[in-house]
Amino acid sequence: MTALFNSNKDAVPYEGDTPLRINQHEQFAVEYLIDLDPAKAAVRAGYSRKTAFQRGYRLLNRPDINSRIKFFRSYLAEKCMVTPERIIREYMKCAFTDISDIAEYDGTELKVKKLEDIPSEHRGAVSEITEIETKTGGKRVRVKLYDKLKALKDLGQHLGMFQDAGLHIHSDPETSYTVEFVPSKSEAEKTEKRVEEKVKLLTSDLEE
Repeated sequence: MTALFNSNKDAVPYEGDTPLRINQHEQFAVEYLIDLDPAKAAVRAGYSRKTAFQRGYRLLNRPDINSRIKFFRSYLAEKCMVTPERIIREYMKCAFTDISDIAEYDGTELKVKKLEDIPSEHRGAVSEITEIETKTGGKRVRVKLYDKLKALKDLGQHLGMFQDAGLHIHSDPETSYTVEFVPSKSEAEKTEKRVEEKVKLLTSDLEE
């Protein structure tokens, strides 16, 4: 619990559920939720562009502003009914959908299944379906799914699978880039199997 201090120097419990006393701080907390960029949020809140980077991260590290942002996030998640379970289910759609769940190949062309024939757990994995005209004047269908490997990686990270697989993901302090050690094919297959087992266990608990 964060403590705000009044003019009498008395500690007042603060959990982020009331507006911040300084209007610019309140505005910064609101603006930060738009793109999670402290510098841009600082500029939109009225601070100087010249010092926006330093100012943004300084504001973000203030306990009272941090509590306010956490409150906003909790409120938005509840209002939009966003839960960890729903997020996991959406990851599962992208991670475990195969092209054969969406379309069929008859030997000459790819045919997309009727919408009613595609289960909802697979429809969510489709990024786009486009009809392309060929050089000969014909048409063919192009089906694009969301990145399966990325979905598997994100889902595995969320469920803590990569620690079990001996993988390490860290940020290089000199470049600020994320460095990923990619597993061998056998390790990846083992990891995917563990992810599937853990997801099945989780979803079975949710359905009970």
